[in-house]
Amino acid sequence: MDRVSKFGRGNESNFKKDEITIYEDERMKLYFVRHGETEWNTQRRFQGRKNSPLTEKGEQQTKNIAEVLRNIPFTRLYSSSLERARKTAQEIQKGRGIPLEIMDEFIEISMGELEGKTKSDFAELYPEEYEKYLHASLDYNPQAFRGETFEEIQARLRKGMNDLVRKHEEEDVILVVSHGMTLQILFTDLRHGNLERLREEKLPENTEVRVVEYRDQKFIIQSV
Repeated sequence: MDRVSKFGRGNESNFKKDEITIYEDERMKLYFVRHGETEWNTQRRFQGRKNSPLTEKGEQQTKNIAEVLRNIPFTRLYSSSLERARKTAQEIQKGRGIPLEIMDEFIEISMGELEGKTKSDFAELYPEEYEKYLHASLDYNPQAFRGETFEEIQARLRKGMNDLVRKHEEEDVILVVSHGMTLQILFTDLRHGNLERLREEKLPENTEVRVVEYRDQKFIIQSV
């Protein structure tokens, strides 16, 4: 069932090619992909704005998702500036003859001084804020460790989505390679228009694909 966002306007890399729908009508399509698995993903460390290399599995995931999306006629390709997202996007870019552009409205949440640390480290160092983070409380305040609030991410994502609509035509098919927490916040906002149900939204798996259509001045989440 389509879900329409309230601010104006669910698939992994081992899918078979025929499991990704190719939309042929002239409506803007946005394909969101999370980057391939990294070393810190396997160690369950907060990555944030720091770079952690793709694992061997992550490298294979990027090749798999590039093959899954091979027949999608992308007209524009975007990625965050972080290496794990760029490498994933560059694999999808191969053979297409169109440039990869950086769009850091879709960069990962900043965890400040906690980047590279585990949830256990977070709980030990900042127990009160850890509980708020864990339950996605809107009272979460990462100022003590120079992180980014959920609302700050929501604001830059709304700007990014509106910029995509403003810059492109109705017939454009757009790829955005982004990050887990960022996409969790984006899709919560698209479904509900707020972040109160953030933890109900599934965190995307590495190289999972989610598709959004823009029509009648609304963003509509598509089944993939």
